[in-house]
Amino acid sequence: MLDRLEIVERFPWLVVENLPMVVSNDLDGFCSAVFMHHLKNWQIAGFYDSESVWFASEGRTMKDELEKSVWLDLDIVDSRCRSLGHHILTQNSDDIPAGFSNSFNPNLEMKISRTDFTKKYPFSTFVLLLWLFQFEKPISETAKALFLHSDSVWINAQYYQENVKRWLEWMPFPILERAIKNADSAAFEQNMQTFLFSKFDAIQWDRKSGQKRSKHLKLETSQLQMNPDWDMSEMRNLLKFIAGAFSWKLPKIPKNFLKIKGKRISAKTETVLRRHKTLSDWVIKEKVFSYALPSFRTINFTKGFKQI
Repeated sequence: MLDRLEIVERFPWLVVENLPMVVSNDLDGFCSAVFMHHLKNWQIAGFYDSESVWFASEGRTMKDELEKSVWLDLDIVDSRCRSLGHHILTQNSDDIPAGFSNSFNPNLEMKISRTDFTKKYPFSTFVLLLWLFQFEKPISETAKALFLHSDSVWINAQYYQENVKRWLEWMPFPILERAIKNADSAAFEQNMQTFLFSKFDAIQWDRKSGQKRSKHLKLETSQLQMNPDWDMSEMRNLLKFIAGAFSWKLPKIPKNFLKIKGKRISAKTETVLRRHKTLSDWVIKEKVFSYALPSFRTINFTKGFKQI
């Protein structure tokens, strides 16, 4: 079972105010960023899409962002970095790279590895933060829909009911339990359409290419991934939409960014392990910056940031 007090004791930066944050480029990252800005006055300093980093260029470097920022909705394998994400990161509970020593990840906390995908954390970074800070205030229907759509929480409640039940035992969260109680129904999906997706459509945000469609109305479930090179205006609009739905403070996005591109690679996990024996050795020898295990067989990783 996850223990809030123990988590904060081990990762005290979670409750520090006025920190800069580098944010993932999708709905979960944006919702998490708005919440932490509202709660702790964290400020957006950059974005990371698992290949490139965009960070505010006024007198800062990639090394500054790595050491000073929280990397939100991201798993960065560098002990200088504070990060919070929820990917599967280990082949087993004994092989945890030292670079994650300053990273809060619920799968690491519960020792969920690539052999336990049926037990993978089924919620979002946003939900994790709301749980951590014991959020229980009444919210609008649109805010509730955003809360449930971040990283497809409601879709997971439809398709992976036993795992959702397991995690609600490990991290009891009454507002979430109530919200997803009837997720596997056409009426629930109609509410998602009415209070969220119709508004996305009106703004012309593309919802296509989600991993799964809903069971009943076959709703698209894309997470609104955006590219700072050409979607900056839409990113500001999405942040404004989220802040308005929850009646929270709106974080600002810096005007000028410097982009640094890494090299993103997909490989077979067994190939990596044959060459390096452990992921801990592989991270060091290959100078891996971030990675995730999206399935038992596959590992996606990024390296090649020479500036750090």
